[in-house]
Amino acid sequence: MMYKWLLKSARERRPVVIIYQKQDGSFSKRTIMVNKINTSFVHAYCYSKKQYRTFKLERILAVEPYRRNRLPSA
Repeated sequence: MMYKWLLKSARERRPVVIIYQKQDGSFSKRTIMVNKINTSFVHAYCYSKKQYRTFKLERILAVEPYRRNRLPSA
């Protein structure tokens, strides 16, 4: 199901919310718009960092559709 939402984000240009485990073991919640996905990485625009980022697929712990009317500004 998680992979399905990432693919849908890429295909339909819809943001999703992810829970991501950073390299130091801490967790972050990010709203992203997926540009490209492969077997190991997700390349996406991160609204909280306001830049394109690469996320390791194995570190994405949860994905859900973004459910607000407008995108976050920060």
